[in-house]
Amino acid sequence: MAAIALVSSLHAGGVAMIPAMLLISAGMGFGIVGLQYLAVSGVTENDAGIASGVQRAADQLGGATGVAICVGIGFAPALHSFDPFLTATLLAAVGLVIGAVVVWRMPAPATGADLREQAG
Repeated sequence: MAAIALVSSLHAGGVAMIPAMLLISAGMGFGIVGLQYLAVSGVTENDAGIASGVQRAADQLGGATGVAICVGIGFAPALHSFDPFLTATLLAAVGLVIGAVVVWRMPAPATGADLREQAG
């Protein structure tokens, strides 16, 4: 996001966006796989499908909400004195920090041994 804001601020062409877009897609690829793993770890086999579905729904809802907020605020007419891409990037960074704090405060998922101990 910072690279996109920089490219926008420098009024560079669309080709200059390619490295930033590759980084974003790689990050999303790794992030979604990790989120899916976390969503299904610590649940029984019977609940794995439900956990995966809830995670995907939350992912889609969170993404749509985040884009709407970042773009809505970033491109608001009241903020025309600020670069809208920079504003959206700062909002995304704040969202990432908040998300990291929430994940850091969450308890660790149960392992398979913990589940067997609870069942037995």
